[in-house]
Amino acid sequence: MKLNLEIFNEKHPLFSIKNYTILENKINLIFGESGIGKSLANQTVFGCLPNNDLSIKINDQNYATYKKTPEFQKLIKRSAYVWQEPANFLYPYDTVESQLDDGLLKKIESEPVLKRLWQDSSYLNLLDVFPKDQNPSGGEKQRILLAMALKKALLVDDPFIVFDEPTGNLDEAHRNLFLKLIWDIFSQKDCTFVLITHDYGILQWFAKNLLLGQFQNIAVAEWIKQKNEVSHCILNA
Repeated sequence: MKLNLEIFNEKHPLFSIKNYTILENKINLIFGESGIGKSLANQTVFGCLPNNDLSIKINDQNYATYKKTPEFQKLIKRSAYVWQEPANFLYPYDTVESQLDDGLLKKIESEPVLKRLWQDSSYLNLLDVFPKDQNPSGGEKQRILLAMALKKALLVDDPFIVFDEPTGNLDEAHRNLFLKLIWDIFSQKDCTFVLITHDYGILQWFAKNLLLGQFQNIAVAEWIKQKNEVSHCILNA
């Protein structure tokens, strides 16, 4: 996937990116400090931004036209976007279990995924919970959203999943469980994962657990280069 992105507000351009690239059937690792636009770029690609707040063009098309293209429609059907703030994306009026089994996700059993993310049976205490401020905890909410996205990765053909700061509420042990799980899924089927993060422990985990030769550096979009804080790596199976 290679796109030209332009985003403006009423006063000035926010950024313009030529040839923003996400390689399919790879794990794309996008690193950098907070506030430089990593999330905004990917939310734009996946149609997550409101049409009326910003002036957005993708490949010289306005945003509404882009979201009607066959390519975008196909992308949405096989994709999931895991947001940074898990508390904002679990519904307080449905139990955790019902949200894990929402729609077609019910076709994939939740228990094997939850076991991998918890490594004990404590997740069973959360299934009947209606999510509120502190229950489940921030880390538990994050793992629930990760489980939902990974169920979709197991459900659809050629899944395309974006994890936006997926380890922000996880301790090192649970971060590593998540990384091992996405690597195992990636190794078993064609899928594209995008990890947006400033957690360099993610890169260290891959470097420690996989052959370093599996990392391939690629040219980074100009807007990222100017920040001198971001590396963009592609991980090959």
